[in-house]
Amino acid sequence: VFDGLTEFTIQMEFELDFERENKNRQLAFLLSLAASDARDNMMSIFLKDRNDFYTHNDNSGDWDLSISFENSEKKDQKVFLYEEWIEQNKRGVLTVSVKLGDDGEIDVYWKPDDYTSHDRVDNVCDNSPDHKHCKGDISSVHSLELGKNGAVFGNDQDKLGSGFDKNQAFEGQFYGLTVYDKMLHPDELAENADSLVYFISPSSFVSSDP
Repeated sequence: VFDGLTEFTIQMEFELDFERENKNRQLAFLLSLAASDARDNMMSIFLKDRNDFYTHNDNSGDWDLSISFENSEKKDQKVFLYEEWIEQNKRGVLTVSVKLGDDGEIDVYWKPDDYTSHDRVDNVCDNSPDHKHCKGDISSVHSLELGKNGAVFGNDQDKLGSGFDKNQAFEGQFYGLTVYDKMLHPDELAENADSLVYFISPSSFVSSDP
């Protein structure tokens, strides 16, 4: 599905219900794409609570959304950051639209359940002291490269298709997932059905029992 894509749109509907108490920064991975054991993730989408256990242990705050790609040296670099944004226990639809290559760009939209439209959010990746590891550059990535079993939802992979850490697992509910092979605005998805390359229905994630 992902291997070889030069542009794509990923849409995920979920609700974060994070309950772990951890002294370290808390991570909840939505997606991890990897090419081999020897390289960092080709792409990662994850949520992070910047508050630690000692100052904030009720897990009720808003979470950062971060997106990383590997750089030209095959090392991890953060290309998107939006701080204190995804709310705990709030269902919503996340859309990540990407075009790779020299003119690479990334657009991110979030639509909580009680919103009527998808809001595009501004990337805050820069070289300021607060974001010194956030470069925001995907021009060196010209297409996705994945190994067998290298697409994982709901956790990070330290080895290809394995090497999972329970402290990086997503906790909550997934309600659906779609992947398109074009960079699209959320409102354009329905009219671009021919670009739909992967779909998982809500029943695949969530029990139908009341």
